[in-house]
Amino acid sequence: MGKYYIFATAIILGFLISLQSKSYESVEAEYLRNVESNIFQEIKILKDKNESLRREIADIERNIEDFSDQNLALQAVESQINRYMKLNGKTPIFGAGITVSIDGDISTPWVVDLVNAFSNAGAEAISVNGIRLVNGTLGFDTLPRGQILLNGSILSTPYIFNVIGEPSDMISILELPGGIFSRLSSAIPELTIVTEQREVIQMN
Repeated sequence: MGKYYIFATAIILGFLISLQSKSYESVEAEYLRNVESNIFQEIKILKDKNESLRREIADIERNIEDFSDQNLALQAVESQINRYMKLNGKTPIFGAGITVSIDGDISTPWVVDLVNAFSNAGAEAISVNGIRLVNGTLGFDTLPRGQILLNGSILSTPYIFNVIGEPSDMISILELPGGIFSRLSSAIPELTIVTEQREVIQMN
């Protein structure tokens, strides 16, 4: 009889252990599922945050690019305004350049050729015997006796050209074989042409 009790007790204990084990497995599975769910949720949050950050970075980069483009556009406009004001003589101008002194008689066409040569060599501003050449300059005229007239003033030798621009670049162009100085010296051998580099030239 005692054997039956022991056997029954063993069956009941086995059943209870089995239930407890299943209950533990169920709790463990639920825990793991919750953990996995939380991990996936956190990953999704991180992905969403990363995507948001990428959008913000892209917006910032676009803003920087737009700002840079606007600055470049403003600089271009300011450069054109400054150039226009220089050409119109609206403001004083100063900078490095060269002074070209020509001692001797030259005709009006040669003076015009010299001015064009200075411009082609990169001159930003030019003056002749203290008269600044601007867009409003009336131009050079020849009087009956051969004198050169500029803005109502008669020019006389020596002709002093002040030219603002990069000195070395302009001199290298002006002194090229076959350049303006070479042609002028060949045409009028008695001329004296002296060129000086200047750190500062000012024109009003």
